[in-house]
Amino acid sequence: MLEITDLTVRRKSFTLENITANIKPHSLTVILGKNGSGKSTLISAIDQSVNYEGTIKYLNKDLKTLTERERATIVSIMPQHLKSPPFSVNDLVSFGRNPYLDFAGRLNKLDVERINYALETTGAVNYKNKLVTQVSGGEKQLAYLAMALCQDARIMVLDEPTAFLDVDKENEFLNVLKNEVKTHKKTAIITMHNVTQALRYADSVMILNNGKLEFFGSKENAVSSGVIERIFNVTHSMVNGINVYLAK
Repeated sequence: MLEITDLTVRRKSFTLENITANIKPHSLTVILGKNGSGKSTLISAIDQSVNYEGTIKYLNKDLKTLTERERATIVSIMPQHLKSPPFSVNDLVSFGRNPYLDFAGRLNKLDVERINYALETTGAVNYKNKLVTQVSGGEKQLAYLAMALCQDARIMVLDEPTAFLDVDKENEFLNVLKNEVKTHKKTAIITMHNVTQALRYADSVMILNNGKLEFFGSKENAVSSGVIERIFNVTHSMVNGINVYLAK
């Protein structure tokens, strides 16, 4: 379980304040919120890339006290803005194994197995020899997902990973992620804008609003509470058993 307790991040013009949430293991939690609500700030705190007050623990281990290598075996981060380095997709995915390599940086049999698994699972195997600079935006996002899978951390944290994908690619991406949670008992935390899509895939929902936690719980309770309509100014309906939210 990832335990976030009294988390506060103070920035010049924004404060993420007193966030407390226990993320259940082997589940997919979606963080929702308008632009500027604090979603990426929360991800940065989990990533230990910003200063914060409060604690973030995994199995009672404070992430602040761990080395970068130790944290990388627990938490993998897929940032919102993905770089396009001038090397192959295969090499990019391989970087996910860095926390496990010996001093010589050699890949062992398990490393190669995890790389191949990640490439096959995401479909990135079809363009693994292309440079990252040569693939499409959707292919690049799947390549970075493959790197996160390859890292084999217990918790996967992804910041707006489907923001620039069309519907088909978004579903493909989220299906891969959901399968990883269910089949390999990973924990996923993902920020999203699309409320309808979020509720299709989420187990739990966290809603941030102006730096404060408005809701944290099951997606069923998120729907029944009316908090989504209130925060996002949308209407709710059921279409073929799917919760659909549309702007008023």
